[in-house]
Amino acid sequence: MNFVAHVEDHLRDLGAEARKTHPGVKEASERAIIQLRSLQTQYVAAVRRAGASAKNAKQFPPKQSDAFSSSSASSSAAANPPQHPTTALFRSQDVLRPFLLAVNYPDASYSLLVISLESMQLLLRGDAICSEDGVQISRVLGIQAWECAGRLGLSGSGAISGRGGGGEGSSSMAVGMIHAASGALGGITGMVLGGGRPPTPTLETGSAVSHHHHQYHSSNRTPKEDQSIALKILQTITMLVDSRSVELSQKVLGACLLTCLVLGAGQSYPVKKSVDDTKERKERVSHSAPGKDSAAGGTKWSVQRAALATLNQIISILFERAKDVMFGKLPLPAVLTEASHDESTILTVASRTLTDLCTIIDNYQCRSPHQLVGAFAVAGKEGLAPSPATCLALLDMIFKQQCGDFFQVCRNSCGGDGLEQNNGLSFASQVIIETGQLVLAILLSQKMEQTSDSMDFCYYYYATVLGSTILTNYLSSSTLEFYELFDATILAINESGKGKAVMTNIAEEITRLLVVFVTGATDTYHREVFEDGYVFNQTERESLNIGKTNAENVSTNRRSASRALSTQQPAQLTPDPLISNELIWTAFLSLEVISRLVRSHLDQIAWLDFIVSQRVIGDMTIVSSIAKAASDLATISSSNRERILHVVLTAHDDQPPETLETGAENTGDAPTAALAAKFADSLSIGVDEIPLCDAGVATWLSFKCILSLVKSLKKSVASSEMANQSTTDSDTRQAIVLEILNESFGPSVSVLQHYVKRMSGSHVVVSQTLLAYEELASASMVVDCKQENLRRQAIVTSLCKLCLPSWGKKRSHCQLKESNIDSLHTMLWIVHQHFDEICDEWHTVLSTFDQLSIVPIKSSKLPDSYTKTAQEIAESYTRLPAFTTCFSSDTLCNFVMSLVQLSEAVSLASPSEQNLDISRENSESFSNGDINDDFASAGRDGIGGKLMSFAGRAFGGGGSQPSINPNVSFRRSGSDAGSSQSSKTYSEDFRELICSQMLAMKLSTPSSTIRKLPLPLLLLTVVAEANAYRFSVVEEVIAVHLCDLVAKAPTMELRSFSMETLIHFIPLSLSESDEHTAPTLKPTSLPIDRYKNKPLGTIQRKGSHDEGVEDIAKSSPEGKSPLLKILCQTMQITPQPDTAETGLNALHIVLEEAGHDLSRDNLITVVETLSVLAGWDDYGNETDKTTSISRSSKAWANVSAKSFQNLKLILDEFLEPITSTEARTGSSDEARRAIIECCVAFGKSRHDVNTSLTATGMLWTLADQDATPGTLDVVLSKLSFLALDNRPELRNCSVNTLFSCAVGLGD
Repeated sequence: MNFVAHVEDHLRDLGAEARKTHPGVKEASERAIIQLRSLQTQYVAAVRRAGASAKNAKQFPPKQSDAFSSSSASSSAAANPPQHPTTALFRSQDVLRPFLLAVNYPDASYSLLVISLESMQLLLRGDAICSEDGVQISRVLGIQAWECAGRLGLSGSGAISGRGGGGEGSSSMAVGMIHAASGALGGITGMVLGGGRPPTPTLETGSAVSHHHHQYHSSNRTPKEDQSIALKILQTITMLVDSRSVELSQKVLGACLLTCLVLGAGQSYPVKKSVDDTKERKERVSHSAPGKDSAAGGTKWSVQRAALATLNQIISILFERAKDVMFGKLPLPAVLTEASHDESTILTVASRTLTDLCTIIDNYQCRSPHQLVGAFAVAGKEGLAPSPATCLALLDMIFKQQCGDFFQVCRNSCGGDGLEQNNGLSFASQVIIETGQLVLAILLSQKMEQTSDSMDFCYYYYATVLGSTILTNYLSSSTLEFYELFDATILAINESGKGKAVMTNIAEEITRLLVVFVTGATDTYHREVFEDGYVFNQTERESLNIGKTNAENVSTNRRSASRALSTQQPAQLTPDPLISNELIWTAFLSLEVISRLVRSHLDQIAWLDFIVSQRVIGDMTIVSSIAKAASDLATISSSNRERILHVVLTAHDDQPPETLETGAENTGDAPTAALAAKFADSLSIGVDEIPLCDAGVATWLSFKCILSLVKSLKKSVASSEMANQSTTDSDTRQAIVLEILNESFGPSVSVLQHYVKRMSGSHVVVSQTLLAYEELASASMVVDCKQENLRRQAIVTSLCKLCLPSWGKKRSHCQLKESNIDSLHTMLWIVHQHFDEICDEWHTVLSTFDQLSIVPIKSSKLPDSYTKTAQEIAESYTRLPAFTTCFSSDTLCNFVMSLVQLSEAVSLASPSEQNLDISRENSESFSNGDINDDFASAGRDGIGGKLMSFAGRAFGGGGSQPSINPNVSFRRSGSDAGSSQSSKTYSEDFRELICSQMLAMKLSTPSSTIRKLPLPLLLLTVVAEANAYRFSVVEEVIAVHLCDLVAKAPTMELRSFSMETLIHFIPLSLSESDEHTAPTLKPTSLPIDRYKNKPLGTIQRKGSHDEGVEDIAKSSPEGKSPLLKILCQTMQITPQPDTAETGLNALHIVLEEAGHDLSRDNLITVVETLSVLAGWDDYGNETDKTTSISRSSKAWANVSAKSFQNLKLILDEFLEPITSTEARTGSSDEARRAIIECCVAFGKSRHDVNTSLTATGMLWTLADQDATPGTLDVVLSKLSFLALDNRPELRNCSVNTLFSCAVGLGD
């Protein structure tokens, strides 16, 4: 019974202390002791009954038969045996009364008050206070609070006396204490506004602070004793509010809150904001008040701190109890019954308390004044209330602790899981809506004051923090229906005007206002900042010693840059002369909230526009405005040397040293945290003054907002693809995702291109930018169709232009930089992951390969760490042919068509154009020193022109970048090839590999010639060879190109190689595709650390063979060979005899190797070609009126002879095998008639009479092989036609052959 003994000791001590001064207290103590002993007797009896019951239950357990025969009363007793009593049995007003009487005396001695307060705490800990006694306890504690405040000077200090007397210091300390009590919040939301040192308020001891004019009684208590009493009072009211046995009514809570405000947590009320407030705060100086180091100042400071902490704790306890009611977690229902609690009581008290906090802020903002209706109404009548900043800090604390619980209640109800009572939902929705409206009102007010000196930064800070908390919780639902149900539920529950605001509208307006603050800073930068064309390159990085990874260099980075930024080396930041500190802070805080929303709730932000149908046509959506605002600020505020250096320094501060070395992604917010620490280090911030904001941090945060946006875009696209088959609203979600992509793509590409160009010397900026390129490419290529994907084209074009110092100018003397290597590596990985989504963009990718091919791998601008990556890029040339076997048929066609287009531009240029172009490029390379001229020209254009052409530069690849001329050759001449023999080029190993492969393909082109041939033509050859198993997919495109080269190539080497390649592929074209020869390869998967794998690499496909060959195309329909057909067409239309002769040589080789594979259609095509080339100009005139080439001239004599050799080969070797299988069906008639016509054409040819005579004899052979009436009639008619020739030799031969056929074959 230690509890009883302690209480009795306190009562005895209290009676002894009050014996002389307060006899009534002594008498009450004596009666309390008697009552306590009576209660002790009852307690002992209850203990014995509980013990006996437990003993009987253990020794004589009830039998089953007894259970059925017992009465209902005994059954109930057995079911609920007596429990061991608790100290709650000692609840008695008689025991508490002497302590209340003692504290009720304002002039009570220190000892008397200490005994009474400690006794109250003892009773509260023992749950020995009656529920209705909370009112009396809070009342007497308030009496002593007023007394202590008067003695310590708190009631006359700035904490109560009003804003004009120094209330700002208390406000600053209040928010600091509340932040400290609510815990470390991390990042910008963990900033401690104030709390660095105690304020120095003005003492105005004579000022009236209460409507009741409290009088302070004389006493012998010292300041230390008053301090101790004040602290015990605060401890007691905390225990009182936290006690579950005491009814926490609005009256009790109001008295407790008043006590806190009296002891230093409040100021005079009401106070309205005036226009001159800011000027007064800035001009105010500290008065001669005791400081923290003096005895009075230190005592007062500690009491104020405790009062603020207690105020925070009371509000926190109140809403914790409200949370328990909402979720039905009250521990003992019996307690609720004894305390006469209604579940709605706590919710009502909490709701009205939050309304009072909002009302105090509303009244300060000079809007329509409202009366306090909750627990703060008691203090309001006394002329006291928390400062508006303190109210905002309390709201922030409430929502950080329980905002998720509020929304969880709403989600449970709206989702169909509903709570048993509607009170919890009503309370939660009211809290959310009311606070959201408050945040919106503050932001609107701050928007009006954004350009004036009266902007209250503390208000803006808390509005952004509260808005961030509300929005992140509100936008956490993964279903679109929740938001519509949420608004409908709130409208149904809250019938008052204040509750009828739709949360979706509030969320949208808050987000748009945050964007407005970012745009305000951007507009100021746009007016003040000039563009100087500065580029932070590798040379600048080395000269400024920025980006080193060792600790010593990291510590000197900013000092070096500071010297570069100014001739003076400032010890701290100086105000920016071009933009106000407030504007930078507002933009920074807005971006902090926007970045958090974009990082995790991008889909939900877009849903707001979808739900809010009142959007004006033509207005930008939220996502579009966010992307544009962040992109513009990130670009415009980094447009000259000073701004770029600020951003680079911030970017490197954002990365730990190990991240700089490995290139891994960092998700930390080091600059943001450093900026937040400025608040904690400031001596007194509050609403008076704010520290300087580093403009580089705000710019870097805007850039990271774009990075977060791009990352979220990739996730949104992936989630929409997954939801396509699993949800009913998949079409709606995909439409929203596509809209997000449409709106954010242009600004994202613009800022990414700007940063990687203008800060190419920063590893951090380049690595994060290129990672964003990959993510944006993933989002763009997956969503859109292949036909009209402008985003995909812009991504590939923009990235390829970053791969070379001067894209579009093929220079063998240029040297790649680190950013070029990184861009190339990123481009290759994008191709590796999305090869099947790339369509027309293959031309840009392959053009980059071609331009890179003559560049030396070694570069003086590359450190040793990049050598391995550069070598991997060079090896990708050799991996590319095998990688194309993973392509689908459509992708392979697009790839080959792009190769053909590039090969035409490179191969068909005349030698004079090639030499002129190469000499021009070499002279430019030497004169310019291999620098990027585009950066210098960009500086002269000005920032205005760049802003107007952001989207155009993204899609066009840069305003000043020249476009590739398809008529300009990129062929590497002999002199050019020999100019850099000291270092291998990127394609040198590939060319050596091709030389070996050409030998395997049995091509006789010398290796020296292959090394000089255009790279696109060589790549086309090896890609076709790698995909030989499905050659028919690309056969026609390749055939046309090779035949064009054979006919039009400017050099003999090109024509010879093209002809050999053509000859090599024709047998492949004549044979059927064999799926068993298809390689079963697939691309290597992208690892977490992609540097462990190589781009364009392949691995063996696991599983059955059929899984890798489902895309194999069969041979051409109807037995036609496009390659052979196109070769024949080329020979038919070419006006050059040497081209036709070369083609006939190739045809002869093909017939010798694969003549047995000729189908009927192929045979007809070949024979008709031979007929055209026979030298008879009248052949085909009856059917082809366009034939205008005269082949009867002497220049075509060799062509005619070569054609006749091919005809003889067909008749001697392949005619019977081809037609024998078709003779039974009669399908060989067409082929024989074509051969007969060919013989007639050679008979009429005047190049060689012997050839004509031999051709005439072949007609007899044909008639002899097929003596059917149809064939014989045709042969006889043709012989009759030849007998009319004006050459006597031919006439005689024809007549003799005619009679021989008639005699030998006629019936």
